[in-house]
Amino acid sequence: TTTIPFLVGGSRFLVHGPVHTTLKIYNILGQKVRTLVDEERLPGSYEVSWDGKDEKGKEVSSGIYFYQLKTKEYTETRKMALLR
Repeated sequence: TTTIPFLVGGSRFLVHGPVHTTLKIYNILGQKVRTLVDEERLPGSYEVSWDGKDEKGKEVSSGIYFYQLKTKEYTETRKMALLR
């Protein structure tokens, strides 16, 4: 299991209301492995855990994976290694 910290920001010019946020895991081929977050979040700091399993609950193999945080105004992709 790994913990992924992330920050949901708000616009400086708008009321700081909920922001639709997604955080998804992809394999090296760009195929989606799992969606960890897909909901409205208030601006702030968060953490989410990934247990190394896909959407069906099956353990994925060791290798390089990417997680992508996406909001309406922001997208960030980071690389991680899964070792079993």
